[in-house]
Amino acid sequence: MKTFLLLFLTFLVQAKDLKFKNFDEAKKSKEYLFFESESTKLGLITTSFEGYPKEFQVQIIKDSNFINNVVITVNSNSLDTDSDSRNEKMYTLCLESKKFNKITFTSNQRIPLKEHVGKFQGNLTIRDKTLMKTIKYKIYKKEKSFYIKGSSSFSLKEYGIPDPSISVASVRDTFDVKFDLKIE
Repeated sequence: MKTFLLLFLTFLVQAKDLKFKNFDEAKKSKEYLFFESESTKLGLITTSFEGYPKEFQVQIIKDSNFINNVVITVNSNSLDTDSDSRNEKMYTLCLESKKFNKITFTSNQRIPLKEHVGKFQGNLTIRDKTLMKTIKYKIYKKEKSFYIKGSSSFSLKEYGIPDPSISVASVRDTFDVKFDLKIE
């Protein structure tokens, strides 16, 4: 009986590792997770920038009508903004990747597995600080598969992340996070 239960649970848990060679491959992927923010140079010119994890894991428990127990884990030293100097500052100053090598999002909220729009809450942990976040999402169907597309945001200050601004360029405190993942 235990063996049957273990096999049954194995089919319900969706776990996948997504790995990309570089920024461009991660950006072009149909399944993605990324952050974006802005930098203002000399107080005049504002440009946006984005970053993608080259490695992250997704685990979701799925039954016929719901998904729940969502766990997303990002290797903090795999984040890539397509700028070596920005990446280095992110790894060393902002995220302290050697000390805090994982960024995690967890939620045990049940989400109906049908096409719809909604919100759910979960815990986002960055640099060992965990805060409740609300995710706005849309579940849609494409080629007989369900996908979940969503977004949220976080503040550098609320996580105690040092401001990466320099004298000639200030970085916006709010970072937006977006994702689109296949539910298998």
